[in-house]
Amino acid sequence: MQPASVYIAYLLTKHECVIVPGLGAFVVSNSEESKNKQPESLCPPKNLLGFNPDIRHNDGLLANAIAKGESISYKEACLQISLYVDRVIDCMEKQIPVQMHWIGELNFSAEKKILFRPYVWLSCNLNTFGMDDFYMPSIEELNIQEKYPPQTDNPPFIDVSPKQPVGKRYLAIAAAIIGLLMIAIPVNDHSTQQCQTAQMIPLPTLTLTEEEVIQPAEEWIEEPAEEAIKELEKIPIEKPVEKITPYYYIVIASLPTKSSAQVQMAHIKKEGFSTADIVSVGNKHRIYVAKFSNRSEADSFLVRFRTQHPQYHDAWLFIQRM
Repeated sequence: MQPASVYIAYLLTKHECVIVPGLGAFVVSNSEESKNKQPESLCPPKNLLGFNPDIRHNDGLLANAIAKGESISYKEACLQISLYVDRVIDCMEKQIPVQMHWIGELNFSAEKKILFRPYVWLSCNLNTFGMDDFYMPSIEELNIQEKYPPQTDNPPFIDVSPKQPVGKRYLAIAAAIIGLLMIAIPVNDHSTQQCQTAQMIPLPTLTLTEEEVIQPAEEWIEEPAEEAIKELEKIPIEKPVEKITPYYYIVIASLPTKSSAQVQMAHIKKEGFSTADIVSVGNKHRIYVAKFSNRSEADSFLVRFRTQHPQYHDAWLFIQRM
């Protein structure tokens, strides 16, 4: 059976208000952020999600969705909602934040008031998922960019990767040296500091004698080729980016402090989860019961875990990239 939070997230994609009887109502409103942008920026419409604890009556929307999705009666659906609300309130009274996927996080304040923190990715924004602000330059800016293109002083990149066959590298270097030898430019003269410019060479100056044509290429390009290779080997080659290995944790609780997480983990281990441990990222300390390096194995374990342990039906997958 899917938890009630799944149906709440789904209903928020179609309705502006979803009431959870006995808990409160999630209310969707239009965001004013796009109206404050500059005129040349195109911003997709976005919604804001809030929570009103004063709206707690049963309008039947959530119960009907659960009854239809789980193929149960309306009365049984209302009972499931009541049990879910009791668990949520019990967790908040123990100062354990309640995480509702694609919705947000619920917790009690010091005055026993419900605090709601919406997530960045909300189910009510699914219609604009993946869209981002787009800057549209004016015609004047485009004309300036066309008239004054950006200049770059970066030298051309020379690929000396060892993946290329050695024979092809020698032939490419030899061809370059032949071209340099055919034009009268003193390449080895490093005394001049002036920039050399390419010029069109008259066709008669490119004519080779019969002796030069018959002479084997290996006899007169062997030494220049070796010197060129030595110079090219001095050019630093970019190191490949190290592969990031992700780890997948089956999380059953998340707490704001390390001490509270350790206390909660002690209770969880008494329930028989001896492998339970804590993974801390920033100000979040999450208690997990299993850790995987393979995504498919983690997904399979999560499905079995929720079925075998219904008290943790809202367990979720946390991905950490090392």
